[in-house]
Amino acid sequence: MERKFDQNIHKVGTLGPQGTSSEQAAIHFVQKTLRGKGTIVLKDTFEEVFTDLTEGTVDYAIVPVAYPGINQFYMTQYIEDILSYRFDTPVYELVTNKNDIVKTNQVTVALHPATKPLIPFLCEDYLAVSLVTATSTAVAAKLAKDCKVDLAITNEESRKRHQLTVLKPWGRIGMSWIVFGNKNFI
Repeated sequence: MERKFDQNIHKVGTLGPQGTSSEQAAIHFVQKTLRGKGTIVLKDTFEEVFTDLTEGTVDYAIVPVAYPGINQFYMTQYIEDILSYRFDTPVYELVTNKNDIVKTNQVTVALHPATKPLIPFLCEDYLAVSLVTATSTAVAAKLAKDCKVDLAITNEESRKRHQLTVLKPWGRIGMSWIVFGNKNFI
C-alpha cells in the first residue's frame, strides 16, 4: 500500500523530553518525509507512544531499533512498520555539573539503558561506577544538572540544554529508526 505522507498535518510520537535523540530523529522525519507538515508529541516512555499510536492520538511513532521493547510494536494486529531510515544521533558525551570530580573516585552515572555499552569507554578512568537508570538521555542530563548524580551519558542537545560540561566525547551513533503507523487510521 502506498502511503500519502503529504495530505495533512500529522502527529508524530516519540520519546521525550526535549533533547532526546528520538526527538531529533522525529524532527528529521517531519522535515524530510512529511515536508514540515507534522507536530511532534513527546512522551516519557515508548510504552506511552505505543498506547497513543494504538488509540490513534498520534499518526506515527518513531522508534530506534536499539529500543529493547520494539517487539511490542510488531506484535500487534493494528500497528505496522511503514518506513525505516538511518539518522545519526547527536554526539554522545560523558558530562557533569560538578567541578570537583576526581577520576579515581567512586562516581554515580545516569544513563539510558541503551547507552550502557559506552560505560567501558567513557568511564574507564574511574575506580568504581554506580549506574542510575534514566528513561532517556535527556532525563540523565537533568539528573546531572540537578546534582543528583556525578556524571551522565547524554547527547550534545541535552548537554547544551542543561548547560553541562563535557568530560569525554564519544561521537555520533549510526542508528536506524522505524516509523510505525496504525493500520486503522492511515
